[in-house]
Amino acid sequence: MIQHTAHRGAAIERHHMLAIVLHCYGKFINIFYKFYRIGRVYFKKSKNIYKNLVN
Repeated sequence: MIQHTAHRGAAIERHHMLAIVLHCYGKFINIFYKFYRIGRVYFKKSKNIYKNLVN
């Protein structure tokens, strides 16, 4: 019985760690996506500015 509860505790701990990792990963993706979107908008604008300068 004691062994069983210890095993369950380890499983819960592992699940908790996985949840933390996924949470951090999700945050990182969210930040990366924001920067990616901002970067794309900025790149489009700079390309248009460059086109206007060339013409």
